[in-house]
Amino acid sequence: NNSNVFSELKIKRNDEIGVLADSMALMEKDINSYIRDLTSAREQANKMNLAANTDALTKVFNKRAFNQKAIQLDDDKPPYGIAMIDINDLKGTNDNYGHEKGDISIMTISRLICSVFNPSAVYRVGGDEFIVVLEGEEYEKRDELVRKLSDLFKANRMNESLEPWERAWAAIIS
Repeated sequence: NNSNVFSELKIKRNDEIGVLADSMALMEKDINSYIRDLTSAREQANKMNLAANTDALTKVFNKRAFNQKAIQLDDDKPPYGIAMIDINDLKGTNDNYGHEKGDISIMTISRLICSVFNPSAVYRVGGDEFIVVLEGEEYEKRDELVRKLSDLFKANRMNESLEPWERAWAAIIS
């Protein structure tokens, strides 16, 4: 915890006790520096792990993170459900308006999914495919939540005030 017990002793002697106190203060300084470096490395590793598990476009979890979650679900075997979501006609959007507009469609769908489901349960596992892992309260309310998301997709699709690529919608299987 970056304590400076030995440095604060202020022992100034020209004998073995003084040499020992100086050595202990130097060791303490080295240990504190090592701890700071280790803490910084741990924080950096956590950031890198998060980046490795996050979809760059949508900022939800990616397929790698889903694969890890699937292993955990296999091991724990709690009651859970899976909702699979596939964006409709993303290829048409990309072909007609360009991939940048297709990215907007993907982000729109991701936002709608996260507005209904806990974002920590959402995974983008393919170009136009998402999986939501339903556990706990979301599992208990899964039918209601899937209906709510389906209604949001329909409303988004019918909203003529939006650009065509913003009117993205998707199919849901749960």
